[in-house]
Amino acid sequence: MLSLVENLGPLLPGAVVEARFLEPTRVALASSEGEVVLYDLATKSIVLRFEGCQGALYSLAVSPRRRWIAAAGGERSIHVWDLATAKQAAVLEGHTWVVDALQFLPGSDDRLLSLSHDSSLRLWDVAKREQLRRGPGHANAVTALAALPDGKRAVTCGADASVKLVDLDAAAALAETRLPLSARSIALSKGGARAALGSYGANANDVDLGVKGAEVRILDVGARSLESRVLATPEWEVSGVTFTSDGQVAFTTRKRMLGVVTPEGRLLRDVKLEHEPRCVASLPGSDALFLGTRWEDDRWGTCWLVATDTQGRALWSREGPVVVESIAISPSGKLVATGHEGGLVQLWDCDARAPREELKHPARVNAIAFPDEATVVTGCEDGALRLWNTITGQTVGTAPLPRDDSPSALDVTPDGRRVLVGTTRGVLLVLERR
Repeated sequence: MLSLVENLGPLLPGAVVEARFLEPTRVALASSEGEVVLYDLATKSIVLRFEGCQGALYSLAVSPRRRWIAAAGGERSIHVWDLATAKQAAVLEGHTWVVDALQFLPGSDDRLLSLSHDSSLRLWDVAKREQLRRGPGHANAVTALAALPDGKRAVTCGADASVKLVDLDAAAALAETRLPLSARSIALSKGGARAALGSYGANANDVDLGVKGAEVRILDVGARSLESRVLATPEWEVSGVTFTSDGQVAFTTRKRMLGVVTPEGRLLRDVKLEHEPRCVASLPGSDALFLGTRWEDDRWGTCWLVATDTQGRALWSREGPVVVESIAISPSGKLVATGHEGGLVQLWDCDARAPREELKHPARVNAIAFPDEATVVTGCEDGALRLWNTITGQTVGTAPLPRDDSPSALDVTPDGRRVLVGTTRGVLLVLERR
């Protein structure tokens, strides 16, 4: 059963855009109106307010050892506070447009990475309150980025067809190479020793270089070097690349093609798709791929799972335009839940290469989370939070939200027992499985 433990609020103006458990009884909240607070569930009170933001927030980040909390959005500035005292530690200035994402580097409380609409990647030292560097620049916009697992390096691609290996600690380029075409998509292999790049000649920068067409390349990432080679040259632009679980490179093109190629360049599969793919991702622990496709009306459409077997057979697809609204992957990576317009949540069994239960709702589902392999939580615009059994497809608990409100953010404690819900009206709900 899913029981409502607390109905708290409204606590914040606007919608809750981030709701995150930091401790068993304390949660960090951020709203669309620029509010950031630390809330104590035991005392039912806001214990700290992190003040200073003036605009809408899009991203919230907490440092690995819980020293800092940072927030950013439409204001262009990045605000950083001491998580223990709420004292403002820094206002990091430099971006000239909306800040889309924040991330503290693994193992570091002081190194913060930011990505903005102004096409820049910036590395900041929070303790020193300074920008270490605006990521080694490209002559044109940054088109693709991947941070390596060591947390010290990143690969950046630009519209000028250059690719750089960046030392984030030294804020300097370790290596640079120039390709015939600009890379628009990038994926890292497990361990980060290789990167797959999808390139095409579809804008003015490529025309100026006198090239056309498309390429799939593999990039060997050394300590201070970048070496690439061509794996495939499809006729149409590459819309996405990923590594499969067995180390092959999968790619999609705008000409409704899914290709799988070895790192040596041998084409294993060339599959014709029913609709145009716009993204591709590999599912952990499985040889299946997730594809998002587009219908003729330009809407995100059919959600496909495609097995990368020798037949290249599609595991599942839906008739008619079904927009993908939300995605969640279970802790083991064996189950995927996709939320679609019209209130449908589809469960997928990656091992069986087949769809599982359809969880039907009376309205659009805004949020999905897996407490564990056997349960999935959904937040629906009808104002209800539902707990489903993933084996039977039946609801095992329902918690109504306040009238005229709906879930906008979800988080689950590591033990899966408590669910934190932020709503469009700034309310915080805490539910417990009994």
